[in-house]
Amino acid sequence: FYYARTLEGQQYPIYCRRKATAGLGYDEQAPEEIPLDQNELAKGKAFLSLDAREVSEDGKALLFTSDAVGFRQYKLYRKHLATGRVEGPLAERVTSVEWAGDNATVFFTTEHPVTKRSDRLWRLQRGGRAGLKEGSNASISKSLAPQDHMRRYRPTGVPTADHFSRHTRRGSGRLVGVISMV
Repeated sequence: FYYARTLEGQQYPIYCRRKATAGLGYDEQAPEEIPLDQNELAKGKAFLSLDAREVSEDGKALLFTSDAVGFRQYKLYRKHLATGRVEGPLAERVTSVEWAGDNATVFFTTEHPVTKRSDRLWRLQRGGRAGLKEGSNASISKSLAPQDHMRRYRPTGVPTADHFSRHTRRGSGRLVGVISMV
């Protein structure tokens, strides 16, 4: 179970999780894990906003985006939950992010610097770094129309009801293909 809680005197939420019971119910006795503490990330900064937070299907890694300036220009980071090690920034001006079914590949969109609309879809594999260049093999799409939406597909190919979006914890569906919906 994934949830957020706040502590008196702290400015930001703490994002937590607990293992479910065998019957997939909430277990108050299970030890609480803290995949992301926004208060810790914000230490020494005047401001910190988090946007996307996506845990890999195997539960071993977390993708998150943060903005420490206030212009909603989010940078992408990957946190290894077993060690607490944070990699990044992996990319800048990130508007949305999603794990692929292999728990190693990441799909994300970036915004145009002038229009601030999502205009590029990227694929980043484990070990990938910031500085992705236009025309590199990591770029899947040169531009996305403002009305394009990304959807996630189940292995059967039936679209799910939720869009490729931030703040959504996935169920059993895996990202098998990504398509532009006009």
